[in-house]
Amino acid sequence: MVRRKLIVLVLIINVLVFTRAYGQDISFGAEATKPETESNFFKISEIKRGNFGPGQYSTEGFVVRVYTCPDCPAGAVCKPCMKDNIVISENNQELKDYSGLTNSELIIFTNHVTEFEIGSSYKFLINITNNKSTLENINDIELVSFSEIVDRKVGHKDTRTQSHKNAILNTHYAIRNTFSEQ
Repeated sequence: MVRRKLIVLVLIINVLVFTRAYGQDISFGAEATKPETESNFFKISEIKRGNFGPGQYSTEGFVVRVYTCPDCPAGAVCKPCMKDNIVISENNQELKDYSGLTNSELIIFTNHVTEFEIGSSYKFLINITNNKSTLENINDIELVSFSEIVDRKVGHKDTRTQSHKNAILNTHYAIRNTFSEQ
């Protein structure tokens, strides 16, 4: 009896951890908010074409490039490189470099490039800064927060969502069976 209750407790904790890990936005910084703010949501092409001043805006797109500045070996003289960034696009077409950027792509600077998967779709809360370090017609953009849109991956089955459903279902059955046998 105690063993069965312990199993149920472990299952419940697993579901809670899983839900927390995959059902919540990932934010950076104290001022970060959820990206789903409707009043300041713009398509990537609208942000690129518009005359947006510094501030926070929401958008969404596919990650089509992830760039990390290569490490410079100790004692070597290395040329400066661009800050770590991702390129997001309205189209899910991977980019090998920055030469083909169009009005459908944005460079977003972030120290968290390892959190992104090329080809995955995300909602973003971005901050347009007063700085300009690229050849783009818009000031530098920094990431504030993001959340993955799991149902828009092309050619990718959303196994996490199904696993999440299975975990909840298994927990439900375990709880029901534990209490129905008492």
